[in-house]
Amino acid sequence: IHLVCLPTQYLLYSLMESPKIILIEDSEADSKLFKLVLDMSGYKGIFAHFKEASEYLSMLQLLDATAQIPDLIFIDYNIPQHNGIELLHQTRKNPFFQHVPVILLSGHDPEYLNDLKGISAPDMWLEKSFEFSLFKENLQPAFATFLPSYAFS
Repeated sequence: IHLVCLPTQYLLYSLMESPKIILIEDSEADSKLFKLVLDMSGYKGIFAHFKEASEYLSMLQLLDATAQIPDLIFIDYNIPQHNGIELLHQTRKNPFFQHVPVILLSGHDPEYLNDLKGISAPDMWLEKSFEFSLFKENLQPAFATFLPSYAFS
């Protein structure tokens, strides 16, 4: 995994043709577990992590037609400042990101997500876990569905 540590405005500009994943997650423990699962599963793409919703929203405003578009976006539902539904809505309103699959992550079974429709509906929601094998198992459907060539081993 390549952890991109560039200023926000340069984050998605790259000449690499690897799969690109964005994670918006405020929890250091959850983001480290997410990255560890990717590492241990053989993922060899670009991984960009936003710890704050405001950083992600700033990046969305700076995009232009030369930006590389991510292949998957994972958003923590309970991120401070904005919730995951608000970030999903802003993602869908962006012309460059509107067709990118968005997966909402939640620490519990959010039955209310099943009622979301249209621009605010995630492509998938996944339950987070603090246990490596369970978290990996929970992430597998997203990769199998949206990045089948990078399905977990």
